[in-house]
Amino acid sequence: MSKAHKITIERFQDLGGLLEHSEGHGIFVDCGSHRMGVGSILPLPDGRYVLNVTIMPEMQVQGYKPCNLNSFYDTVESAANAARTFLASQRDEW
Repeated sequence: MSKAHKITIERFQDLGGLLEHSEGHGIFVDCGSHRMGVGSILPLPDGRYVLNVTIMPEMQVQGYKPCNLNSFYDTVESAANAARTFLASQRDEW
């Protein structure tokens, strides 16, 4: 996978700033000279996690088709794996 398509998932607390005190994870795609946030994994009160991934045409995420995924998972790891698999399936191979 080229750097332009690298997918990273990072804890909000590791990002600092306003997110430093938030629970959950951000999902990012490297777009060459910048990194674009395309989603999140957020904890729910029942111990599960909600995964949200959205790429709109206006976001201009290099190499990906516009897409949307919202789903629930029992673990952060299963949500992260689902996010990576989903984003890989949305690659624009033009």
